[in-house]
Amino acid sequence: MTYGKARQRRNAVKHAIAEGKVALGIGVQTNSADMVEMAAAADFDFVYLDLEHGSFGFDSAIDLIRAAEASGITPLVRVPDHTPSSIMRVLDAGAMGVIVPNVKSAAEAQSAVSAAKYAWNSNGGSRGACPGTRATWHQVRDWADFSIASNNETSVWLLLETPEALQAVDAIVEVPGIDAIMLGPFDLAHALGLPGQTKHEVVLDACRQISAKARKGGIEIVWTMFSGSMNHEERELIDAMNARIVIAGTDRRIVMTALREMQSSAT
Repeated sequence: MTYGKARQRRNAVKHAIAEGKVALGIGVQTNSADMVEMAAAADFDFVYLDLEHGSFGFDSAIDLIRAAEASGITPLVRVPDHTPSSIMRVLDAGAMGVIVPNVKSAAEAQSAVSAAKYAWNSNGGSRGACPGTRATWHQVRDWADFSIASNNETSVWLLLETPEALQAVDAIVEVPGIDAIMLGPFDLAHALGLPGQTKHEVVLDACRQISAKARKGGIEIVWTMFSGSMNHEERELIDAMNARIVIAGTDRRIVMTALREMQSSAT
């Protein structure tokens, strides 16, 4: 019996992009395996589990990863910082990618990519090589096959959300191994003295600059829908940012939008 092949996992985001499709997901900030399963039942491609702003910790994230695996949706984790240990730990737990917040320089970008990849053929990877993790199905999978597959299937997204990141974007997008840049208009607006004004032209122009430079380098763009629903304005922004990875919102935003609409229509 070949146990390792039975546990081979597929990154639906990478495969959707390879097929020329848009990958659609949601952010999960509440400790709800049901929310993960509902996203899968609605045919979303991925969930990202928010360890930066979410109401749960690492132990709960493992159970949410299990829910994603069981329901057939790809789990990524937004780590709380860009330290290598945070990145390695969630990948060992079974995450199929990381979203690294507040990246401001090429050096930080390189460190994040390195931490997410095992060393192979001078690729600069520095992920700790441990065969006894959840990701290896508890030391069952063949190590060589697993480490190669993990390098290929693991997504590395960097969140650019500061004026410093905007200034450094030319150097950041030159770092090999970045799958996507996630635009951070909310933090960027706040840092630019425009708190909450994610649609301000200064903020959108900064996002467009980042997007153009990333796409020129073959890096995907991730756009988050802050409205909680796919309206005409959101569609125009997705197209303007040339985003092929779309986050339909966080579970909090999506549920609150639905509740407010229900309350409004009932009164």
